[in-house]
Amino acid sequence: MPEKTSTLVFLPRNEKRESETGDSILATAIKAGINLGQHCGGNGRCGKCRIRVVSGRCSEAGEREKSVLHETDLDSGTRLACQTFPL
Repeated sequence: MPEKTSTLVFLPRNEKRESETGDSILATAIKAGINLGQHCGGNGRCGKCRIRVVSGRCSEAGEREKSVLHETDLDSGTRLACQTFPL
């Protein structure tokens, strides 16, 4: 059985899901049947899977995310679900 790392809460539906080690937030959403949009197949290019992290710890934004999102978005907690991993 995969190790569980974090409990994710998808708002506004308040759906709680356990993320597995190494899964992005997008991967956890897909497994839960939650559509966040992934027009580029989760490659971090389209920006359609934008989310807002309101609490908890996540991986740092990488170059791909920084090329899609504005710095002000990143500063306010906006991330790409396909590029963001719970810690």
